[in-house]
Amino acid sequence: MGQDFSLHSDHGSFSDQSVQTASTETSAWISELFDTSARGGSSGKSFSGGAIANIDLPANWTSGRHSENPTTGRKYDEFFPKGASDTSPRIQIYERGLDVGATAAANFSKLLGAPDHRLDDNELKSLGSVLDNKTRSSEFRIDQGWTETVNGKRVLFVEGEFLEDHKRSLSMIVDRDGTGAHTQELTYIAPSSKYDGKRSEALNSFKSISWR
Repeated sequence: MGQDFSLHSDHGSFSDQSVQTASTETSAWISELFDTSARGGSSGKSFSGGAIANIDLPANWTSGRHSENPTTGRKYDEFFPKGASDTSPRIQIYERGLDVGATAAANFSKLLGAPDHRLDDNELKSLGSVLDNKTRSSEFRIDQGWTETVNGKRVLFVEGEFLEDHKRSLSMIVDRDGTGAHTQELTYIAPSSKYDGKRSEALNSFKSISWR
């Protein structure tokens, strides 16, 4: 088990960068990130898919939106507390499908090949499209990033805030196939005022994962 970097840190200062991603995929992802209009009602006790053999969802959470694109391999699932309102916390599990690009993939693989550590500014910038819509910009502030070994697999964590929407997020980004090119992302997201209330539940859920 690697070091635990899960505590909040003081907000760092990171340089702006421009990241080119597949616009249609990113737009769809951002839309689903904040759209809670489509919901399901089945039990959300556990989930499997992609690199995840099993993850235990928090007690009394249920499943919501599911979507997938068989052409690109993109998949999206969300979970939220039973009886949730539109502003309640969410856990979102997203398989991007599309490749992140050769440079970003190589940098991601290199990062995950190093021991668990907190990321510096240069490392965050090097990840490019691996971070998707969570690169530092006028819309998103990165508070901290770190790598951690979770049940035998090293993963990337990124925590920050969507400034315009006043929502905070904690994402665990997984190298799905060992190439660095195909990622799976688990994100806990909530209004900033409600974020701390369910953060530990979400983090414990992330750390319950067994891998394929």
